[in-house]
Amino acid sequence: MKTVVDEKTDNRWQHKLTMTKHFIERYHERVWCAPLPTNFYWKTMVKSILIDINERLLDRESTFLETFIDSNYVQLPFERHYLLIIKNKKLVTVYN
Repeated sequence: MKTVVDEKTDNRWQHKLTMTKHFIERYHERVWCAPLPTNFYWKTMVKSILIDINERLLDRESTFLETFIDSNYVQLPFERHYLLIIKNKKLVTVYN
């Protein structure tokens, strides 16, 4: 039996998506409003971004993401101010 905490941490969508370097750069610029550090590890950055996206997603946005993740092209509203672009199960970019 799953508890509410288990459901919140169990995100199947995180295991289905990959991230482009362009997405990481744009997420850093547009969402975190900070320049990309010169020295960083891509794998650590990917984990940090996935955790941040998970914390910022509203319940309905998360449901929408899980529903349409297998589509070829998805524009996902994100935190009421941003738009995540997902193409072929890859996070491509984020718009303001």
